[in-house]
Amino acid sequence: MKNNLQTINRANRFLGNNPMVKPIGMLSLLCVLSGCMTNRYEEYYVNKDSAYYDALNAIKTPNQQVELKIATSEEDVINIIEDGYLPIGVSSFWAPYNGMTCAVDTAEKHGAQLILFDIKFKKTKEYTSVLLLPSTSTSYTYGTVNATAYGRGGTTFGTGTYSGTTSTTTLNAVPVKRSVDIYTHNALYFKKIDPKAFYGIVPFIPRRLPTESADAIVPVTVLGVVHGSKAETDGFKRGQRIIAINGVPISNRKSIAQFSNSITSIKSVEVAQ
Repeated sequence: MKNNLQTINRANRFLGNNPMVKPIGMLSLLCVLSGCMTNRYEEYYVNKDSAYYDALNAIKTPNQQVELKIATSEEDVINIIEDGYLPIGVSSFWAPYNGMTCAVDTAEKHGAQLILFDIKFKKTKEYTSVLLLPSTSTSYTYGTVNATAYGRGGTTFGTGTYSGTTSTTTLNAVPVKRSVDIYTHNALYFKKIDPKAFYGIVPFIPRRLPTESADAIVPVTVLGVVHGSKAETDGFKRGQRIIAINGVPISNRKSIAQFSNSITSIKSVEVAQ
């Protein structure tokens, strides 16, 4: 079983970019407690301008409650895809813990109906901040006053005393050592698609190697076959090598590009025997 980060990475490659289910209900409190005022899931959301996203967004889907899932293997991702959920975006960042309800806000904004999470503790970051503490000083004054009054009746002498206080408040900078836990956040967003709305083949293209030439042969395979689709009826299976789509030979990245960003345009597939 591969780790969750590998799961997210492979799903990202499928997008063309570099059994626990929790319905959303009373979790809104977590949004406040975990710093959702700054929604980093939305800040780091990608794929919202891709042709792939636009093609899926054009397909109307029924409104439904956003689901949260935790994947433990690559198999979980493929099962989700074969159930008719196709990825439309991903958020990936390091930060203090951001509540899952922040990701739900992002999902609702972009029309996703399921979020696949991978959140892990990364490290504890220590730093020094400056705390301004008030300091008050008080000064006292007192004394005696002698007075002389002159009048028709003669001269009168008098003595009196006085006292008072004066307070001054200043702010003093005090260094304070602090620490914060940093987590890796990965959220993959899926949209539920009617299996009758497209052929049902989801292709997988391997990551491009630094030494790969522009016309290099690329083995494009079937990542998943959506249940209830025509592709499933036609008998396609995971792992089969695709040699043609809509009659167009598939041998390199240039030939697959038009279909990888718009799988809803796939009408027929040929695989190697």
